Parts: sequence; structure tokens; C-alpha cells
Amino acid sequence: MLESLDEKVNLLLPQKKKERCILPLRDPLNTELFDVFRAAAGSQSRYKQDLKCSQLTIAYTILFYTGLRVNEIRLFQEKDIHDAIKTSQFSVVHFQQKEPRIHVISDLAVQQLKKLKNQLSVVFVKYKYKYLFGKYKPVHHKYLIEMINKDLKHTCQINQIPYNIKSHSFRINMISKLLQKTSAQNAADIIGHRDIKSTMAYKRYPLKSY
Repeated sequence: MLESLDEKVNLLLPQKKKERCILPLRDPLNTELFDVFRAAAGSQSRYKQDLKCSQLTIAYTILFYTGLRVNEIRLFQEKDIHDAIKTSQFSVVHFQQKEPRIHVISDLAVQQLKKLKNQLSVVFVKYKYKYLFGKYKPVHHKYLIEMINKDLKHTCQINQIPYNIKSHSFRINMISKLLQKTSAQNAADIIGHRDIKSTMAYKRYPLKSY
């Protein structure tokens, strides 16, 4: 009878939540590896390879030199990139707060964006895309992150890079470098964090020399 009672009680009690699978820390994608990933961008694509190579090369350049989120560059159109070259700033919509903000970029970032003339032409002229990743409307953010992660993983495999490089690795690298050069509050203001605690969390990512 006691065993039967225990079974009934167990049925009434809330089920334990599944144990969370703790993923390994993502590694920052630093300068030494950036050219490797940019050169291999889209190389595994079989369909419209020139388009995928151009899209990912543009995306990687913006992510690396600005520290923006993938979800923020998803909405970029050709005009946004040309305006950034002229004004040294991107006008972006914060993905979480859904609020617009201005992200100032460095002279080096502007120089690198200027070098993407051919890639921009492929995406916006040859294929007539309205968005960097979208013919008529921007792709879903989950699809874009998955696509970028798949491409980064492929590059790690073919170049035998033993690090956990993901789409957020670009942003990790930028914030980690900022925290080495300025205060956490300044880094939070530059990168677009409302809560300084979000910025401080990046101190756990060491900048590696690969």
C-alpha cells in the first residue's frame, strides 16, 4: 500500500526539469584567425556560391569590426552599408529592446567596408537582394545564426582549428578587447549594453593567441 501511495504522490508532484546541458564557452575570433574565416566564407555552398560567399564575407567583416549582433545586421540593406562608409556609423535596431541606436565605427572598419565593393555588387546588383540576407524580406534570425555557425564550423574543420568558434565569437572578441582598453561602463556604452553586468560577463572569455 505504501508503494502504491508513493506512486500516486509522485504523479501529483511536478516533474523535475531536465538537467541543462552546459555548452562549452565560445572562443573569441581574433585578428589572427579573421582572415582565415573570411577567405573561406561560403566555400561549402553548392547553390549560388558567389552569392553566399559575398553575403558571408560582408557579414563577417561587419561583425568583426563593429561587434554588432547577428540579429542586428540581419536587417541591413545596401543603403545602410553605404551610409556607414560615409558617416562612420551604423543605425541599428537593438534586437532585445527593439530600440534604434547609433553604433559608431572606426576608420579601419570604414576602410574594410570600402573593400567590399565587388561583394556588395553581387548581393544587391546581380541578385537584386533587398536585404543582405533576404531577397524581399530579411531571413529569420535563427536561420541566419544556424547558417553562419555551419559555415564557421566548416572552416574550423578544413583548417583543423580546434576552437569553439560561433556566430557570437565576433562580438566576444570585440567586447573582450574593449574591456582591456577601457572601463566596463565605457565598453557597455560602445557595444550597446543597458546593464553593465552583461558587459562584465565577458571577462570570463580570455583573448587567445592562436
